[in-house]
Amino acid sequence: MMVLRASASLAFTAFFTFPILAQTSGQLSDFPDQLPQFIYLYEEVEALTGYREFFDIITVDDKGGFTLPIWPTKGERVVVLESPPWLWRAVINPKSSDKLLLHHPQNGPTKIRGMPARYSYSSDESALSVYEEFKKRVDELYYLSAYDRMAQSGAVGGATMLVNNKYLDSLDSVFQAEFTSVIEQELIANSLYYTDLVMALNWKWRRESGEQSADLRGSWASQGGMENGRSLYELLKSPGWVQSWAEVHFDWFEDDRQELNIFVTEGNVEAIAKRLGCSTEQAQLAMWWWDLNAPSQMSSGWWVRFHSTEIGKIKSRSSDILFTSKNFLDQRWTTPSTDIVYVDELYGKWTAILVVKHESIASQRELGAFRSISKTIGIKRNDIRFVILCIDGDEENWQNVLRSRENTSEIVRWVGTDARWMNGLDINSVPQVVVVTPALDIYNYAATLPSLGLRKYLEILPK
Repeated sequence: MMVLRASASLAFTAFFTFPILAQTSGQLSDFPDQLPQFIYLYEEVEALTGYREFFDIITVDDKGGFTLPIWPTKGERVVVLESPPWLWRAVINPKSSDKLLLHHPQNGPTKIRGMPARYSYSSDESALSVYEEFKKRVDELYYLSAYDRMAQSGAVGGATMLVNNKYLDSLDSVFQAEFTSVIEQELIANSLYYTDLVMALNWKWRRESGEQSADLRGSWASQGGMENGRSLYELLKSPGWVQSWAEVHFDWFEDDRQELNIFVTEGNVEAIAKRLGCSTEQAQLAMWWWDLNAPSQMSSGWWVRFHSTEIGKIKSRSSDILFTSKNFLDQRWTTPSTDIVYVDELYGKWTAILVVKHESIASQRELGAFRSISKTIGIKRNDIRFVILCIDGDEENWQNVLRSRENTSEIVRWVGTDARWMNGLDINSVPQVVVVTPALDIYNYAATLPSLGLRKYLEILPK
């Protein structure tokens, strides 16, 4: 159970600091070097796995300013703003007029993409500031109660009798008083998403205080599941609601596993809904949660039966926005002549793509081995082409890669720091080898590097 608890907490760490985002203007702040030219804007449409869809490219001016788009529908929504390697998450609120400040971290990045960065506002009066101040206070209360709670649970051997229950009760009183004050504040009350996030801290506190799962689920049902007139698919867009649901239900499938196994084997969604006191749609959500946290042949078999349901369709979508044959062929990249061409130029042969950055020493090392393989593999395979893909963010380094070509027949392409490409090819480091089928399906997003056996890997590809 301790492992399951950790996975439930970690799944939502990224949702603890969401600013409300002005829909008019923003500013890149504290960038010591050259400013990014573009920010890639995504809408997060499902908070359980973080699945998001691309929305727009935002142009950044020479002073770091940018304008946010007007969305076609009203209401709050979670967005991701990405300028690799940096990533900011936010909740858009059309009523906010504050300028959004996207800060450059003090320390350098440790990976190619997805590095969380700090954001702030031109005004301190926001639901973000209220929520973060409350969360900071809750973290302090957790620190003060940590030893007694561990002793209470038996994690500290022989210390159960030393637990100061009056002390724990006093901390609980402090939490309840501050929670009540925050949840009633106008800035929070006017934001369903921030109300959900504050409520998530409440559910977490109650569980950590030792409240039983059955009692939490009963309280959840009595409060109407925090729905507030929203459909399940609207609720799934709210990180705070999903986190709240997980805090209440995270171990539901551990209750009477023998009977639950019968329900799952029979595909009896009504019985599961009755057990949880929820709708059949939320019972499907519960099965999704089961499959995420304790995957088994039984839980995966459930989705063979229910893959065509609405929840099944949502579940089947990739959370990493990976390229497939459906969207890869529509992507474009830049050739040495600076022409924009479609990836469908690769159609008809296997393709090995070496992803490089000019300043990466490892890229230079693997590039030599990659070229050697491309020259000699034709003895066994003449149906493989080799492509060098540069992801340097500026044109000068792109030109340096071009100058390193051995001859003009060498295929070199450039996409810069385009978040869509990095996410689509799941680029997490350089160098990286991506293998593409003749039909333009991604066969492997991270194949063996040239110096570690790429030749043998390519020689045994299906013909």
